[in-house]
Amino acid sequence: MASSSSKQSRGGAALPTSTNSTGDASDNVDVWCSPGGHVLSKLHKQRVLDQIKNGWVDDAIATAAMKLIKEEHPEIGGLRPTSLFYGQSKATSQERRNQLCRLRSFVFHDDFQQPRGRQVQILYTGSLHWVLATNYHEYERELVYVYDSLEEPVTELLVAKIAAVFRFANPKFRIVWPVVDQQKNNKDCGIFAIAFLVALCHKFDPSSLSFDSSMVKPDSSQ
Repeated sequence: MASSSSKQSRGGAALPTSTNSTGDASDNVDVWCSPGGHVLSKLHKQRVLDQIKNGWVDDAIATAAMKLIKEEHPEIGGLRPTSLFYGQSKATSQERRNQLCRLRSFVFHDDFQQPRGRQVQILYTGSLHWVLATNYHEYERELVYVYDSLEEPVTELLVAKIAAVFRFANPKFRIVWPVVDQQKNNKDCGIFAIAFLVALCHKFDPSSLSFDSSMVKPDSSQ
């Protein structure tokens, strides 16, 4: 997929995926809470208290954050479960081909229709890293902004995920990487992706803000 990329600044970090990424209450787990109707278990509470404090966000927590934002801002499109756009960079050639084919099927499905209006989506790049992709600024053009708190090369897999989110049939859509505040370690990418999302939805430009990840991590006493 031959998208063009405008590099204003570029951004990797590490994140595990959840053992209960679907948010399905039938998974027979002890329910901790259901933000936005997305079930999180007591295992996720342990992640929040022990691991988000160190920056480790999993797919269930990223999805729950987007569901909460969706409830507050129903006019904004996207904000779908991260597992919908799953794909790992560390895969065999056949697995990688299967991942790309599945992602491209979103674009070329029989009832293909390009989403209208502003779309925002937290995406797992496939390389132990979260970013935020959006057409918030240019939603009438095939132009996507990717907010990234570390520098990482653009991969074919990430481009395919972006095309799937925005259903770009034209492979020559553009990607812009705004200059944004950078994380100070290799673990806070999920924290920053959620912070960028909150800023955008409140009509702040993430590239004009400074973020202190310690201020958005939960206190273990709560």
